[in-house]
Amino acid sequence: MGGSRIGRGPRRPGGSPRALPRRATVLAAVAALALVGCSGSGGDSGAASGIPCDTPGFSADEVRLGFVYPDTGPVAPSLAPTISGFIARIEAANAAGGIHGRKIVPIWRDDASSQERNREVARELVREQNVFGLLEATITAGGGADYLLEHGVPVAGIAAETFWANPRYRNMFAYTYVFTDGPSVSTFGDYAKTQGGTRAAVITSDITPSANDIGSKMVSSLAAAGIPTAPGTFVYNPAITDPVQLGQKLRAAQVDTVVAVFTGGNLAEVMRGIRAAGAPVKVVLAPSGYEQT
Repeated sequence: MGGSRIGRGPRRPGGSPRALPRRATVLAAVAALALVGCSGSGGDSGAASGIPCDTPGFSADEVRLGFVYPDTGPVAPSLAPTISGFIARIEAANAAGGIHGRKIVPIWRDDASSQERNREVARELVREQNVFGLLEATITAGGGADYLLEHGVPVAGIAAETFWANPRYRNMFAYTYVFTDGPSVSTFGDYAKTQGGTRAAVITSDITPSANDIGSKMVSSLAAAGIPTAPGTFVYNPAITDPVQLGQKLRAAQVDTVVAVFTGGNLAEVMRGIRAAGAPVKVVLAPSGYEQT
């Protein structure tokens, strides 16, 4: 097979459903694409390792796979630990024989929680490291998305940005999609209502603006449950925001529900400010991931 990288993968939201076992991982998606990248014309996968292949990222004995994640920057506390899972999964796959006898060679880069840096490392991994595909455990994958699409590089990862659900990016796959073209789920709003929530405020981040897309979906969920959002702007920046002053602003807005779209460490500071200001907050909703502390 020639230089094409793209094969078939899981359909994205809005298409026909395709059954996948719950134990499937995003690594499996890229591995499946790798199998398509160099396989026998008759579907004889057992002989694939002996077939010459000029697909980028392949050699006679290895497949090069990139991994992009935030080891530094504001999102690092939540997503930096993903590197451990990535390495463990690669080691397990290699112990089982790799991909048709080819060893998977992982190459990782830190995108520093920045779209600009994400674009730089995506180009580096493709141009200089000659990877076949990428896994992205980041919320700034939009930085390099157009470059990866242009070069036909398969990508799997955390679909935490709206563009992942865009059919234009047919090279990008995820096990689950945070965003779809349809309305938000009602789960967040229903939960807030059962806890006595009646009026909400959304605390956004000016450091990781992509996270605010998730906040907008949560606001839609609250609205569907009959919980209005207070007017005004509530922004938290750990470098300049006084958590107590933010808590006072929330108290003045008479909100009892808060949506906070940032990491656990920053959320803890906001909670401290809410308590110190005596704001009557009953419910706090946050899409934060794993927090080491």
